[in-house]
Amino acid sequence: MPRRPGAYLRISSDHFGLEAGVDRQLEDAEDSRARLRRGPFAKVYRENDTSAFKKRKVIKPDGSIDWIVLRPEFRQLLADLANGVIDGVILYDLDRLVRQPPDLEDLIGIVEYVKRPVTGATGGRMNLINDSDRHMARMMCVDSGPRLR
Repeated sequence: MPRRPGAYLRISSDHFGLEAGVDRQLEDAEDSRARLRRGPFAKVYRENDTSAFKKRKVIKPDGSIDWIVLRPEFRQLLADLANGVIDGVILYDLDRLVRQPPDLEDLIGIVEYVKRPVTGATGGRMNLINDSDRHMARMMCVDSGPRLR
């Protein structure tokens, strides 16, 4: 049972910088944390006004160009989970956590190694520690990209 879980909160667009969306997500994450009888949040990872899909051009030190999704708090969450800084994650919903299959696979690789739960507060409350929930998350992530019109 996690005693030092992390909470991951993200909203794509917050034009006024009020952070109301991530604040609501934190309330739901806190409710789930209490319901699951987990310890207090050791860290809260907030990515307000941050896309999980839009790629940005990055020029590497060697001059080459890469197109990546910039989400430093998500990357910090992965490192902290792998290094034992947190011992589980509660997220609002899968689509707030990942939109790109490689991001999901990075997380799943760590979950399979550390054997710590990554649980959604909404959306069926999936837990990536379970094989069937990982399979469902993969299907949902592939289907979550933007729609062409």
